[in-house]
Amino acid sequence: MMQKASEFFNNERTIIILLLVASFYIVGSSYADISEPHLWRKADAYSQILGWAGFKDFVPFQNFLGKTAVYDIPVYEYLIAKLSALTFSDLLVTTKYLNLFFFLVVALTGYSISETLRQETGIYYLFLLCTSRFFLHYYAAPIPDDMSLALSMAGLAILLKSRNLKFIVLAGALWLVAALIKSPIPFIFVVFFSTRLLLQHVRGTALSSHAWAAIPISLALVGAIAAERGRMLIMSTNVGGFAQDPSFYFGTLDRRFSLEFWTTMTHRAFSANRALAACVPGLVYLTFRGSFRTVLPFAVAFLSGWLVFAPLYLQSDYYQLPGTILLFIVAAMGAQISAEFLMKKIDAGDTSAWKLLRARNLVLAVLAPLVVIYMPKLGEFHGTSFSKSVTYALRDVDHVMFVDDQYLVTDPAIGAQIATKFTRISTVAFEGNCASLIAANRAILVNGYSACLAKYKSSASTFIEDDGKQFYLRAK
Repeated sequence: MMQKASEFFNNERTIIILLLVASFYIVGSSYADISEPHLWRKADAYSQILGWAGFKDFVPFQNFLGKTAVYDIPVYEYLIAKLSALTFSDLLVTTKYLNLFFFLVVALTGYSISETLRQETGIYYLFLLCTSRFFLHYYAAPIPDDMSLALSMAGLAILLKSRNLKFIVLAGALWLVAALIKSPIPFIFVVFFSTRLLLQHVRGTALSSHAWAAIPISLALVGAIAAERGRMLIMSTNVGGFAQDPSFYFGTLDRRFSLEFWTTMTHRAFSANRALAACVPGLVYLTFRGSFRTVLPFAVAFLSGWLVFAPLYLQSDYYQLPGTILLFIVAAMGAQISAEFLMKKIDAGDTSAWKLLRARNLVLAVLAPLVVIYMPKLGEFHGTSFSKSVTYALRDVDHVMFVDDQYLVTDPAIGAQIATKFTRISTVAFEGNCASLIAANRAILVNGYSACLAKYKSSASTFIEDDGKQFYLRAK
């Protein structure tokens, strides 16, 4: 007797999930070093990790330029440093494995959310997530958004499943920590949760029946305010934030009306995973012929991030991680609509639909690893031999003079590539005082070529000239 389509789907689901997770692991393990895009942001997080680990002369809350730079409360960075000490592993290796854990949290909680909102949707969500170069890249990099997103997703999954007070408080606590780490991340989920709750409100029912929702929402707000006050008062930093520089976070109304704003939003949405295009027909059907009230919270939450934090989203694509997750979930619903059509035919005894569904599942299983392995990557999988050689040579050196005219004065990126603090000086200034600067600095890195530095090659214990750079190191 032919089994039900839903039973068939369940039998093959485990295999597909395992292949998808394995696909992520293959690519995640391939990243050896910190790479573009947004190397400066990863460098700031890496410097915090080095500070909490007590590496060289690094101290918490300082970047590679030796200046206080706290863009988030470094819960994530502290955790990596302490786990690395406990496991006696390299800091970046610990980062990868911790990120893999957070990625699995995002995968499993997103699967739970998808299945709660519409059955048989979770597998499509997993396919979109695990074949997204956007998520694979940022979950293979030291960036606190990874942890904040995982905690936010876990909080939402709990709230959609339970009305038990203990679980409500737990979800709120997860949102609080997520907001401490990166407040714009849980903001998206608070908007989604609140919008969905309002749409579910039945006319004639007292709003007080939803009073329990104030607990997680309030705790998320407490986390956001505490993070802001912590940066501004306790750490005495001058990093732009809500209170210190509102335009840095929110931008202007004109920007939101610009064509660039909307085209960038659309391009980024589909570039996160090109397979989203295949979900559009089912999503359109769900919106106009299915349940508009189901789709609306996703649309409001997705747009809220862009419309509230406009300059942040335009400048840094990693801010759209939470909105993209919700986009994947609702797109997965669209994909499920199409599959449901086939399932009904199978249950009615249509053998051709049965074969088509089996072929579709096998294609998913085979396509997932191939897409991940051969997709265009956002970043390089490894650093240059030059940077690795310099990093090793500097293992006992606390400071480097960096001769450069190209990087921004405040750009910490080169520090992440060599895991060492540095002071930047222009080429003209260096060439004008070459002899005295070489005498005063054991380690000098030149972005380009210095004829003067080359003359002192014989006095160096290590001298490297490669990759368009020069490196000079003198013995103690």
